[in-house]
Amino acid sequence: MKSAKLGALGTKFFAYVQAREIEIVCLGDLQKRLGLSPAQEQSLLKRLANSGFILRLKRGAYLVPERFPTGGAWQPNEYYLIAKYMQFVDAKYYIGGFVAIHYYGLTTQIPNVFTVYNDTFSGNRIIGKLKITFIKILPDRINASVEFRIEYRNTIVKIASLSRTLMDAVQDWSRYGTLPEAYGWIKRYIREPESIKELIDITGQYANQTTIRRIGFLLEYFDIKARRLEPLIKKLKNFHNRILLDPTSDRKGKINKEWGVIDNVKRNKWIN
Repeated sequence: MKSAKLGALGTKFFAYVQAREIEIVCLGDLQKRLGLSPAQEQSLLKRLANSGFILRLKRGAYLVPERFPTGGAWQPNEYYLIAKYMQFVDAKYYIGGFVAIHYYGLTTQIPNVFTVYNDTFSGNRIIGKLKITFIKILPDRINASVEFRIEYRNTIVKIASLSRTLMDAVQDWSRYGTLPEAYGWIKRYIREPESIKELIDITGQYANQTTIRRIGFLLEYFDIKARRLEPLIKKLKNFHNRILLDPTSDRKGKINKEWGVIDNVKRNKWIN
């Protein structure tokens, strides 16, 4: 039974962390407070983690639930887990990828992997049962995110803004397989001036040249006037190559010289 696995030390542990509203416990935190030797502390935390009462964030660090999980192994809210982990490793971050795409209702597909853009590390990791892909980018490019609050422990979470989500869907298309579908997502907001202005501003600040050319061409195709596209036009560097609007299709299409884009997207496919 769970109560049997908790034991006297486990009961003492939960009484201590709950009274002080502690969320993360690290090796060394409990020795003086609970009168434990280093070996006893390590054994206690390992046993509680193996039993599912607490969750191992990384070596020597454990996330603790607000209340004792009487219903079985504890699996915290995904957003809470990511927010606490990124706070613990002291990294700037925002949640992006398909989680952000789903968050804004651009797709009904429920993602099974969280993508976290950050300034510290890259790689895949499983924390508890949550699969996370970390993508390292420059600190000054971890912007254009918004904050929302979840009820659990009144936690603030950072997620890509709508415009950042749209830009990332074009720029990181090879990671997510989001072209040319992302062009249809952009079209949804073409009659919302503030959304398009934000997309233009964010693309001008954070996108690479290929993405600037694709989004600039697309917005011009949707009749966004040149004066509104000025932030992108100013960012254009001299180019001699031609890029495909849809890099997943063939090279047949009309050439736009201003943006150096081959318009090879079938209009009945995502853009009508």
